[in-house]
Amino acid sequence: MPSTKISILQKRDPDPNCALVGILEQPNGAGAATPKPLALILHGAMGHKDYLFQRKLALRLPMDSFRFDFRGNHESGGAWTVGGIDRDVDDIQVVAEYLKQTYDYNVVVVIGHSRGSIAGCKWVCCGSKETLTVQKFVNVSGRYLMGKFRGIMHRYEDEFREKGYGEWHVRVAGKPVIGKIYPKDVESFASWDISYIASSFPDPVNVLTVQGMADAIVPPHDAILYAQAFGNPKRSGRHTLHYVEGADHNYSGPGHHEDVIVTIVEWLQSCEEGSQPVTYLWHGKSHL
Repeated sequence: MPSTKISILQKRDPDPNCALVGILEQPNGAGAATPKPLALILHGAMGHKDYLFQRKLALRLPMDSFRFDFRGNHESGGAWTVGGIDRDVDDIQVVAEYLKQTYDYNVVVVIGHSRGSIAGCKWVCCGSKETLTVQKFVNVSGRYLMGKFRGIMHRYEDEFREKGYGEWHVRVAGKPVIGKIYPKDVESFASWDISYIASSFPDPVNVLTVQGMADAIVPPHDAILYAQAFGNPKRSGRHTLHYVEGADHNYSGPGHHEDVIVTIVEWLQSCEEGSQPVTYLWHGKSHL
């Protein structure tokens, strides 16, 4: 199964050498037929292209896929910021343009986790020519009530007062990383307007939302709000909701990554077969 690491120049970054690094998976080899369908897999805050279920998912999708590190994350260049979702959206656009021009890929599926879901959804709504081929969107643990993110301010209030920023200590790909969190960036994230779903999300695109019921980062109720936003009866595209019992935000714990992967793969297959459940609550073959 060919896996190719690709570096894509992000020309709109202040650093002229900034590159976005990703992995192109071609499970059936480099086919000759063009244009070719492609799935984009997008990571969350302080994540990377291979974390959680993403690499395993890429190996089991029924099509080629590309997953990459957003700017300021892991192997990609640029500076990291907790705000700047608009930069993530621009990164997706740059990647989609490159993959179309270089390999003649049409992005037909967008799969995002957490912040990656928010950016991916906004990109699908942006109306660029590269978005016009998107048929399916998978929202895994995406935040809907953005304003609640302001709740992290109290966690860093002492550091904000002493240094002007807080330090978020995490491990990325096994290495310790410190992200600097500034109050203005928290406000930028919390003020992100998500109303474009109702006004601009493409009518025919089918949507799957996956949400852990024990998520302490994004309230599980946010998935219901997505269901309401995407479930407009005037839309021809359907929204399907799948809750994962006992799963936290990153789906840690026995079997949860597998549940997410199987759910996504089976849902994609059901879309192709035209057999999506009428109830819009997903009970895949593996859950019967």
